[in-house]
Amino acid sequence: MDAPGGGILHAEITIGRSTLMLGDASVDEAEAASFAAPTSLGGGTSVTLHVFVPDVDSLAERAEAAGAEILQPPKDT
Repeated sequence: MDAPGGGILHAEITIGRSTLMLGDASVDEAEAASFAAPTSLGGGTSVTLHVFVPDVDSLAERAEAAGAEILQPPKDT
């Protein structure tokens, strides 16, 4: 998906059964959705990772039991 001004708002690459989604965090629309460009973080980086699994509830429960901090519980979207 092209962004206003010639950037890339969203792109997808499918390799086998896996899909990699990419976006340009410097685009105004991306920043409005709480993404941050590395330059706005003082040289840090901002990454969002979406993983599609057959049973997300079970995976989240196992991760929490193993010590993971669940910041945003799984939900249907």
